Amino acid sequence: MLGTAAAHVRNMLKGVTQGYRYELRTVYAHFPVTVKVDEKAKVLKIENFTGEKTPRYAKIIEGVKVNIKGEDLSVEGIDLKSVSQTAANIQDSTKIKKKDLRVFLDGIYVSGKGPAQTTSKPEKRDRRKHQSPISDAKRAGGTNGSRRTGADPGALRVR
Repeated sequence: MLGTAAAHVRNMLKGVTQGYRYELRTVYAHFPVTVKVDEKAKVLKIENFTGEKTPRYAKIIEGVKVNIKGEDLSVEGIDLKSVSQTAANIQDSTKIKKKDLRVFLDGIYVSGKGPAQTTSKPEKRDRRKHQSPISDAKRAGGTNGSRRTGADPGALRVR
């Protein structure tokens, strides 16, 4: 119980100093989805989802701001619970029912989360860190044409 209270206090301090942000992305295959924010009613209106005539709505909790830029949505606020619940409301409002979920992948999905404060530039990815083990083996000199490379005897070479 004490650990839970301490975590809530840490989240409150982090929320006030940095804030929280959830990034969501709109995904559709055929019917272009239109997303609008109604500030008065505190709802997100999703139109033309899978070609439906009636719009779908997602509740925006008090103290949370939703920004739309193209197909990307940004949910920001100082309360982690409110921000994450609003992102969950948006994702749940585009849930597809009575159809095969493996085929119908349309929806609005959470693509990232983290602090809202962006005073510094986003860090660049180190290309070497994100390469496959095969390219690491080639860099180590295992390009002799054999099936196995010299750097990692267990790695198979893809042709």
